[in-house]
Amino acid sequence: MGRVARMPFVYYDKQKKRYFVERRVPPDVQAIIGRVKVKHVFPQAVDHATANDLSFGIVKRWEAEWDRVRPQPKRIPW
Repeated sequence: MGRVARMPFVYYDKQKKRYFVERRVPPDVQAIIGRVKVKHVFPQAVDHATANDLSFGIVKRWEAEWDRVRPQPKRIPW
């Protein structure tokens, strides 16, 4: 069995008739950047499959941003 990729959270907004990607901000990052608990964006997509494909890049950028903000472990100088 291979590893199953975790799908980003893609939802459909019925009122605005568009898809959006949503991901909870990790608690350790919330403490640094403020009170933002959920981050979301509207990819330019007309169907669920296209929104899913676009969401991987969006989530990767968010995770890279969160990794830059997180405190780095102290290194022992040699």
